[in-house]
Amino acid sequence: MRFLLLFSVVLSSLSLAQGFPFTVLHTNDLHSHVEGTGPDGYVGVEGKDSVVSGQYARLATLIKTIREEKAKAGEAVLLADAGDFFSGTLFHALAPSEKSNAVPELEYFQYNKYDAVSLGNHEFDAGPLGFTRLLNKGFQLGATSFLISTNLAPQKPSAELTAALTHLNASIVKTISHGDQKLRVGFLGFVGPDAARSSAGTRLTKSGGISFVGYDDKKSKEELGKLTALAKARAKTLREKEGVQIVIAIIHGASPEDTSLAQTEGIDLVIAGHSHELYRTPKIAGGKVVAQAGSYGRYLGKLELEYLEGKLTLRNPNSSHVAITSAIKADPQYVAKVTGYKKELTGIISHMGYEYDSPVATISKTIPKGQGVNDELGVMVTSAIRDELNRHLKDPVDLYFTSASLIRESLEAFGGNPTPYQFSDVFRILPLGFDGQLRPGSPIQSFYLSKKDVWRMINFLEVYRHVSANFTPAYSNSFSYRVRGWGVPFVNRLADVKLHGKAYREWPEYVHVASNTYVAGFFDKLPAMSKGLVKLVARDKQGNPVAAFTSPTVPPEPSLFGDALKRAK
Repeated sequence: MRFLLLFSVVLSSLSLAQGFPFTVLHTNDLHSHVEGTGPDGYVGVEGKDSVVSGQYARLATLIKTIREEKAKAGEAVLLADAGDFFSGTLFHALAPSEKSNAVPELEYFQYNKYDAVSLGNHEFDAGPLGFTRLLNKGFQLGATSFLISTNLAPQKPSAELTAALTHLNASIVKTISHGDQKLRVGFLGFVGPDAARSSAGTRLTKSGGISFVGYDDKKSKEELGKLTALAKARAKTLREKEGVQIVIAIIHGASPEDTSLAQTEGIDLVIAGHSHELYRTPKIAGGKVVAQAGSYGRYLGKLELEYLEGKLTLRNPNSSHVAITSAIKADPQYVAKVTGYKKELTGIISHMGYEYDSPVATISKTIPKGQGVNDELGVMVTSAIRDELNRHLKDPVDLYFTSASLIRESLEAFGGNPTPYQFSDVFRILPLGFDGQLRPGSPIQSFYLSKKDVWRMINFLEVYRHVSANFTPAYSNSFSYRVRGWGVPFVNRLADVKLHGKAYREWPEYVHVASNTYVAGFFDKLPAMSKGLVKLVARDKQGNPVAAFTSPTVPPEPSLFGDALKRAK
C-alpha cells in the first residue's frame, strides 16, 4: 500500500512540473457573528443593509460563487478557518445549552464544506462541559471532521471530555486535482502561546482540562520553540508517511507566532488569527505567505496560489481578500437556518430580561473601541455597570474593572446618524462569560481587597499589558491614575492614583471591588504570571479572607449595561 502511495506521488510530482494552480479561502475569529456586525435591526432591511458588514449568509454566497468560478477554470479550492469561531453573540448560547441541539458555529462550517478548522482560545469559554457539548453535538450532526488541533495537550480531563476530544483531528490531508495532476495537501492546527495564556481552557488544569504545547500554564511561560519543533516534526511525518507535498499551518496566533511558524522547516503556508487583523497584503516570512482575514466575517481571505517545482507562489498579492458587504446577496437557505436559531434562543436567554430584538437605546454618538487604559469606551462601560450595580447592592462598589479586550465592539452611531440598538447589539459589546447553568452573560463577582492588594494589582496590570494586550485593564471613573514613562514598576511608575478623587493614603483599608466571572477566573493565575509579586486575597467587608468570591443576586453583565443604556436615553 505504501509503495503504491509513493509511486502515485512520484507520478504526480513529474506532472507538477507544469505548475498547479489552486485557491485557499480562509476566515478567522468569526466569534459566532452569524448576522455580521452592525445594527442587527438593519440586517436584510432594504436601503439600510449596507451598514452591516459580514453575515454568514453572504459568506455562503461568496464561497459558492468563487468555487463555481474556479471550477470552470479547472482549479481546486480549499477552505480553512483559524479559530475563535465561538463566543461573541447571542447565537453562542445555543451550543452549550442542553435545551438545544443546534451548534450554529459548526453548522456554518459544515454548510460551506470547510476543509480544516483550527481551535482558538474562546472555544473554551463555556468551560469543559460547554466545550464537551459543542463537540458532541457537532459530532451528532456530522460536523466535526474538519476540526483540527495539533498541539492540544489534555491535562487529566474528565471521562466525558476525553471522549469528546476524540472528535478532533491532529492533522488533515486533502487531495486536490488540476486536470490530470494530483496534489496532496496537509493541514496542521495550532493554538498559539498568547491565545493559550488567555484561554479559559488552560484555567482548568488544576482539576483536569486543556493545555497546549507552546505555553506552560503552571509557569505562565511562552514556549514558542516547542510549538515550532512540533510543527516541524508533524510536517515531516505528513510528507514521509502521507505523501503530502504542501503543508498548510493554521495558527490561532499573530505576530511573532505566525511568522515564526512560517520560517519552520516543512511549512509552506500560514493562515493566522487571534489579533483580528486584516493583512491587506499577506506577510512574507522565510519566503512563505502568512495571511489573516480580520474578524467577525467582515472579510474572506482569498489566496490564489501556484505550486511549481516544490515552491508555492502567491498569484494575487494585491487582491488577497474580499470585503463582505451588502453587495453580496445573502444565501436564502442559510437565512432560513438563522431564523430557526432565533426561535430557539427565546427560552435560553430569558434570564437576561431581554429578547434578541428588544429595543434598548438610540445611539447618537460613536464611542470607538480602544486598546489603551481608560479609553473612553472602557471608562463608559465600566462606569455604567458600576452605577447600575450600586442600584442593586446595599454595600456600594468602589471600583468596577474588566479587561479592555472583553469590550468587544464600539458603541456606534452609523454614518453619524442616530442608530437604534437592540439587545443583540448590546450583547455583542459584552458577550463573554456563562453562568453555572451555561446560560450566556457573565455573572458579577464582588469582593473586598486590601488597599495594598489593589495597589499591587494595578501596578502589575500596567506592566503585564505590555506582555499581552489581552490584560489591558478598563476601570470605572471612580478610579484614575497617570503613568510615568520614566518610572519604575511597583515603585513610582504610577502617579496621582485616586479612588473617588482621594489619594491612596485616604483610601479605606478595604476596597469593594467587582468584575465579571471571566476576569475573576484569572486571579489564581496572578502569582505565576507575576513571578510571585502579586497574590490577591479576597475578603469580606470586615477584611476577613473568604474562600470564594461573592456572586450578588443581580442581572448578568450585559443586562446591567443594557439597563444603564435604557436609563440614560
